[in-house]
Amino acid sequence: MHALISHFARTPPTWLLLETDLASTKQAAPFMPSCSDIVSVGRLRWIEGTIMSGKQNFAWYRFDARHSVAEVLCARSAPASWRVS
Repeated sequence: MHALISHFARTPPTWLLLETDLASTKQAAPFMPSCSDIVSVGRLRWIEGTIMSGKQNFAWYRFDARHSVAEVLCARSAPASWRVS
C-alpha cells in the first residue's frame, strides 16, 4: 500500500479510499505532508445485503504533490446505503 500511496502522491491530485486509522500511524508519516484532505465516511458495507460487516472505519484521502502543509479533516458521512446498520 505504501508504494501505491507514494506513486499517487507524485501524480496529479488523487483521492484514495483508505482506513481512517492510517493518518495516525508512524508508517504513514512520510506520506501525510502530501495529503491535503481527509474525508471520513465511517464503516462501509462492501457487499449490500450481507450479514457480515467490516469493523474498520474508512476515509477518502486526497494526495497532491504540490501540497506541503497540514491536512484538513472534513467531517462528512457516507450515503446511508454504504453504512453498516
